[in-house]
Amino acid sequence: MCKSWEQLAFSYQVGANAPAGDTANSQTYAQFASTLGASVPTDSSTVSGTSFTVPSGVTQASTPTPGAATTPSTIPGTLGNDFFLPSGGNNYFGGGGNDTYILSPYTLNGSVTAKIIDTEGTNVIQLVDGLVVASSSFYNNAVQLTLSNGASVQILGAAAFSYQVGANTPSGDTASSQTYSLFASTLGASVPATGAAAVSGMTNYQVPTGSAAIQMPDTEGSSGTGNGIPVVGLVGLDSFFDTTWL
Repeated sequence: MCKSWEQLAFSYQVGANAPAGDTANSQTYAQFASTLGASVPTDSSTVSGTSFTVPSGVTQASTPTPGAATTPSTIPGTLGNDFFLPSGGNNYFGGGGNDTYILSPYTLNGSVTAKIIDTEGTNVIQLVDGLVVASSSFYNNAVQLTLSNGASVQILGAAAFSYQVGANTPSGDTASSQTYSLFASTLGASVPATGAAAVSGMTNYQVPTGSAAIQMPDTEGSSGTGNGIPVVGLVGLDSFFDTTWL
């Protein structure tokens, strides 16, 4: 390991997974280096760590502090396959790749409304285990989900997405992909005709718990389970649907 101001500015949680509600003690850079069998040099040299496997197990996170409504920010995607973790009342615009949007009550909470728009690639909405959808409104090509913690998410162009109920890619948890119509049915609703009134889903739908492991991709072309998946944690128009999507 080498020493730089960027690394010193971070804290490190070994074994944490925010969307799953799994936390860990925060470590300083020096403590993190020690955990990996290294130390922080006092000069420009590099100190190598040892082979290290992050311990498994879940440390349940406490109920997050509710987010407050602020001026929305626009979060663009890249040309690659991005992972978005909505955590505020912002606008998420996916890029040219096949993008994944992970909805979790541990990261999206409070009086905020996130909006997701992605017209390129093959894109997925994941609802993590245990997430409670207090109410839902399905339009012909848009849906609003209101979580039990007060946060809302609006998915515009919803028919073009696929939906995985009970999936969380960072924790290696997958689920079968559903079409927009099947997703509406899962939540006790149906997709109305263009211009028709919204159809409400059941109240307090809870995503079933359970985990189906996925094979992690090999990002360097070597054998084995690879180096994991990069997650872009991003934060995303006003509080009403643009009628273009209804």
